[in-house]
Amino acid sequence: MKRSISALAVLAVAGGLIVAFAQGPGPDPSGENPGGPRGPRGPRGGPFERMYDTKMVETITGEVIAVEVAPSPRGPGGGMHLRLNAKKETVDVALGPERYLKDQSLQIKAGDNIEVRGSRVTIEENPVVIAAEVKRGDESLILRDDNGIPKWAGQGREGRGRRGRQAD
Repeated sequence: MKRSISALAVLAVAGGLIVAFAQGPGPDPSGENPGGPRGPRGPRGGPFERMYDTKMVETITGEVIAVEVAPSPRGPGGGMHLRLNAKKETVDVALGPERYLKDQSLQIKAGDNIEVRGSRVTIEENPVVIAAEVKRGDESLILRDDNGIPKWAGQGREGRGRRGRQAD
C-alpha cells in the first residue's frame, strides 16, 4: 500500500511537471522579457524537455500495469503516465499531455505488452522514463524527436500555434 501511494505521488508530480512546464516558464518577473527566454516556451519548451538526456536513452519492454492522468496544477487536463512491469523492475513512464495523446491512433491500456524508448531521469528520488517512442506490436507512437523535443511543442491549447492560429 505504501508503495502504491508513493508511486501515485511520483506520477502526480511528474504529470504536473509535464503539463505545467510544457506550457513554458511564463513571463519574466522583471518585465524585461515578457515571453521568457527565447519566447513563451523558453529555450526548449520546459523542464521535462531539459530533463530529457539523450545520453540516458534506453529501451525497456514489459506489460502495462496502469495508465493514469496526473492532474495539472495549471487547470484542466493533465499528464498521462503509465506503470510498466519490466523484467527487473516496475517503471514509471511519462508520456505527455492528455490533450495530445487522446488524439493519437495508438491508445495504450493496462495489459498491453509494449516497448518504450526514452530517457531515464530521477524525479523526487524515483526513476522515471520520459518516453520518446512507444511500440505495441507493429504500431508505433512517436512522442519526441531524437533531441527530446515533444511532438506537441508549439501547438498551444487545443492545437493552436503560438500566435493563436489553427495548426495545419
